[in-house]
Amino acid sequence: MTPRSSSFCRVLLALMLLTGVTGCPKQGEHFDYQPADIRLTPSSALAETEVVPSLLTPLAESQNTVWCATFPLVWANTVNTMTRAPLQVSNVPEALLNQLNHSGIDERLLPPGSYYTAAGRVDQGIVRRIQTELVRQFPNAQPPAFEGATGFVSYAYLENKVQFAQPYSETYKPIDFHEASGKTVPVRGFGLHPGTDFDLIEEQARQIQLLFSESEIPDQRWKATAFALQLAGEQADDDVIVAVLPKAANLQEALDDLERRRQKFQSSSEEKSLPSSPVVMIPNVDFYVDHVFQELCGPEHRIQNQGEYEGLPVTDARQRLRFRLDRSGATIVAQANYAMASAPSEFIADRPFLIVMKRRTAKQPYFVAWIETAELLEQAGETLSEQPAQEPLAVPQGD
Repeated sequence: MTPRSSSFCRVLLALMLLTGVTGCPKQGEHFDYQPADIRLTPSSALAETEVVPSLLTPLAESQNTVWCATFPLVWANTVNTMTRAPLQVSNVPEALLNQLNHSGIDERLLPPGSYYTAAGRVDQGIVRRIQTELVRQFPNAQPPAFEGATGFVSYAYLENKVQFAQPYSETYKPIDFHEASGKTVPVRGFGLHPGTDFDLIEEQARQIQLLFSESEIPDQRWKATAFALQLAGEQADDDVIVAVLPKAANLQEALDDLERRRQKFQSSSEEKSLPSSPVVMIPNVDFYVDHVFQELCGPEHRIQNQGEYEGLPVTDARQRLRFRLDRSGATIVAQANYAMASAPSEFIADRPFLIVMKRRTAKQPYFVAWIETAELLEQAGETLSEQPAQEPLAVPQGD
């Protein structure tokens, strides 16, 4: 698949992190889902996933791509505290340096109270300060050790939970996720309740707002080939969006494409409400990854800015990400109407999709991931109904 492919990819935009808090079950709701205990994985062990430092990093073929604002924040804090000028590092492509130095990412993108940042010199006690202040604000976080740190340290931590007002129901069957390579993998997911508990369906559906919908199949207008649904309802501070878009050249281009389609739809005469009796299916996403930006650290990468830090090597450039999206971590609102005789509208993220985390009042997101393979998805077993009762997702330990 090329970045400019005319075929549409399934795209999921979900503005959320560390989800998993569950509400009370209702009559007819599947309530037998238990998330697996996932372990921290070095990104080098993931053959189909890339953690990128910039939204402008090109999307690779048949690869998941993950971005989070914590690393650009660390970079910005380094500039503001250490060099007070665009950071120059040897043997780093100029384009990447420009993207990081002028990313426009700052703390205003993050939900209030969800983050901690600090930067300073080791000989002035920055390590002890970070370890003390981080645990004071986030008691469940494991403070970083900063082993071997001798010069300057910049650090950022983000912990945010988006709880759906009414949890979704587990899909009654696995979603056949079609990877860009052509491989099909059955994965677990969530959506509107598939049974006859109409009160539950209506409560789940009331949370959905249709941002845009397009179909290129004349005789199957109910089957959207491009769409965007806002799932969090009006009560949430963060947007949760599920969308279908063509694959873009990079994550920023995908975000821009979504916004253009949304604006065009909102200014059109198209019906803005969600069709009756829709089918909504979204894969569970679950990963806990530790990534080292090898292109930015090591003895060959040295500070070139004039001053006391000139010539010092960048010894570590790292990002650790724990993310989960499931039935309890996103809210879908749609009106159910079983009186319709036509085929139900389908909004199924069964192909490559995008995950985005963004404050409703911010222009830029604070987390973005393009999911093109099933490596980060929760693959389905032989049955979906033989699991113990669901417990809240534990807050991950680490930075």
